[in-house]
Amino acid sequence: MTEIPDTYPPDEPTAEKPKPSAGSKKKKKLILGVLGALVVLFAAYEIGWLWLVCRVTVDPEEFLVVTSKFGDPNPDPQNLLVVSADVQGIQEDVVTEGRHFFNPFLQDTELKQVTDIAPGWMGVVKSKSGMPLPAGEFLAEKGQKGILRQPLTPGRYRLNPYAYEVEAVEAVAIMPGYVGCVTSRSGRERAQGQLAEAGEKGIQRTVLQPGLYYLNPKEFEVQAVEIGYREIYLPAVKFQSKGYEIELDMSVVWGLKPENVPYIVQQVADNLESVGTKIFKPAIESIARLEGSKFAVKDFLEGDKREEFQAAVTARLKDEARKQNIEVLIALVRDIKIPDVIATPIQQSKIDAEEVRTKQIEQLTTEVANELERLKEDVVKGVREVRANTERLVAETLAVGSKRVAVIHAETERLVAEIEQQIAEQDAMREKTRGAADARVQQMLAEAASRRLAMNVAAMGGANAYTRYTFAEKLPPGFKVFLRYAGPGTLWTDLSSLQDLADLKILQDSGPASEP
Repeated sequence: MTEIPDTYPPDEPTAEKPKPSAGSKKKKKLILGVLGALVVLFAAYEIGWLWLVCRVTVDPEEFLVVTSKFGDPNPDPQNLLVVSADVQGIQEDVVTEGRHFFNPFLQDTELKQVTDIAPGWMGVVKSKSGMPLPAGEFLAEKGQKGILRQPLTPGRYRLNPYAYEVEAVEAVAIMPGYVGCVTSRSGRERAQGQLAEAGEKGIQRTVLQPGLYYLNPKEFEVQAVEIGYREIYLPAVKFQSKGYEIELDMSVVWGLKPENVPYIVQQVADNLESVGTKIFKPAIESIARLEGSKFAVKDFLEGDKREEFQAAVTARLKDEARKQNIEVLIALVRDIKIPDVIATPIQQSKIDAEEVRTKQIEQLTTEVANELERLKEDVVKGVREVRANTERLVAETLAVGSKRVAVIHAETERLVAEIEQQIAEQDAMREKTRGAADARVQQMLAEAASRRLAMNVAAMGGANAYTRYTFAEKLPPGFKVFLRYAGPGTLWTDLSSLQDLADLKILQDSGPASEP
């Protein structure tokens, strides 16, 4: 059996180690001292240099602009005010909040405040660094110098102030009941007289619905236009009819649909107040001239003809306005003025006719008033006659009524007497019948009692037995009879009487109380 050593696996035999010399100990101490000095220097660098000299702390409301002192030279110092990494100069990228370390011998730093765009506002950005704009362009894209096409929406931005300027402007707000007519200052040229599509310069075909829009005011102009109906008053619209000048005043209620707003703005050069003078007034003058030629001058003084003329003008104006993308609700002719040389004779003749008619009416009124007075007198007379006849009829009616009441009263008393006599006869007959019935009842009761007595006597075996039974029935319940023997010659010698008592059950009722 193999013996297991104390250590497993067994230790290998080792050679005796040589003792270090004095020179090696000094060398080791020197190395350790150098390493310690390096550690101290590194700690001093970290604490003193980095944390006290190179450290920069940026708060959340700030950012850091860095200027590099070393690197490649700026290729275009005139246009590029900020540069990219590895290029000497102001760095385009900024440093956000936090703890950062910059060597002041290599880089300069500058703290700046962030740019806040409040809700309902936007920021128009101007780039101060970049390539020049192409000819004919006034809006810049990324990397170009000038006003950037895209504005900033509400938020917080860290834009290098050496590269960008920000102007805060209000966003475009379209309120309910309005639409926004947009005019683009930038884009392709549109066809002459046509509305602009997206990407074209000019009045845009599409309008903005109510809401908030962030459109660069340098690129777009937005006009808020009220939709719905409104009124325009057009005084002194003149036209020729049959060689005479006629003047009329009109009120037009018109409105715009949202999709038609750009067409109207294009025609009136953004001034909706001029719709009346630029669109409606010329149209009404033309329509009135055409329709007025169908009427004589005096027709404009007559109600029916005036109304017919107004209806024709309104219908034609609605058709013409619809061609101009305008909706006309109503066109009302408020007044028509014709020359005095025509109007005065016609009006005078009408006045004369009215005066004649007025006199005729006054005469007719007088006749009617006289007839009314006569009728009033007839009415008064008739009222008196009716009142007298009424009183006579009332008196006659009362007399006839009183007589009839007396007859009815007498007849009623006679009938009452007859009824009372019949009642008395019925009462007498009832009393007689009741007496006979009571007598018969008494007789029947007596007969019944007699028959019952006879039956009881017969049942008891005779009158004597019934008498004894009756006597016994009337005895008290506790009545007792004692028989005692007293010897010969006593009262109790009649044995037959004892038997009779036994028949009456007197002895049985007395029970054991009897003695011999």
